Amino acid sequence: MKGRRFFFLAAMLTGFLSSVVGAQPTEETTRPESLGVKAAGSDSLHEVVTQPDTIREEVANPDSLHGEITRPDTIREAIAEPNSLHDAVRRGVLAEVRAMIERGADLNAREPSGHAPLHWAAYNGDIEIAELLLNHGAGVDPTITLGWTPLCMAAMQGQTKMVVFLLNAGANIEARCSHGWTVLHHASREGKTDVIKVLVDRGARLDAVDDVGYTPLQVAASAGLRDAVKVLLNKGADLSARNPGGATALHLAAVEGHLETVKLLVEKGADVATLDRTGRTPRDLAKTRGHQSVVSYLESRSKK
Repeated sequence: MKGRRFFFLAAMLTGFLSSVVGAQPTEETTRPESLGVKAAGSDSLHEVVTQPDTIREEVANPDSLHGEITRPDTIREAIAEPNSLHDAVRRGVLAEVRAMIERGADLNAREPSGHAPLHWAAYNGDIEIAELLLNHGAGVDPTITLGWTPLCMAAMQGQTKMVVFLLNAGANIEARCSHGWTVLHHASREGKTDVIKVLVDRGARLDAVDDVGYTPLQVAASAGLRDAVKVLLNKGADLSARNPGGATALHLAAVEGHLETVKLLVEKGADVATLDRTGRTPRDLAKTRGHQSVVSYLESRSKK
């Protein structure tokens, strides 16, 4: 772990600064459609959410800017402050954390990014340290500059036991993070199926929509996370829910070429002939992207 920390430190710091200060603008990120704003002359919001060349790359593409800023490991090492309580928690040294608490360390102190010590205990899944922090007065729902709570970070990392612990400690299951994502959105986008089950069983809303109108199911489908999609459907997610452009989970999986996810959605009852707001089927969207295997499959299903 230490070798990895130092090897990637410079790259992570660069990525964090560029995501916070502002990366060089590109044609994609400066288009009104890409920013979720209706462009002049556009006759619908469809272009924002289902146009093949602008379809919510921050959800569908893990290498996009959105993917970078919603993953805690891209900034984890770059903000370390040696000899601080945050650093001791990050390294998981219980005795050191306890000693700092006894000396009066501020349990709710923030790093420049907004991280409190509890964020790093949650990230690591270190329940013993998290319990120590909470028992001595740490807040359970501090947020960083991107809106993540400790529960959000634990969910993204697949720290299922930590998720349960924080929920039992009173963490807000419907806290909104960056882009209006709930904890369930983040767990769905990362494919953390065990966390998804816990969150839904504890009351997380399956129909919650983010700032662009995506449900957790649509986020998972757009990313091609078949197992996450399956769990969400088994838990009762609405297969026919539509985003503002009229796209269903099947539209979103098809336009990104996720054949196995497309098959699962169809097997679960998704309508292959359903139209978005501009009258396009999932097959139509797949065809515009050149996903021939998806096109062929949907054509075969439409003939039945």
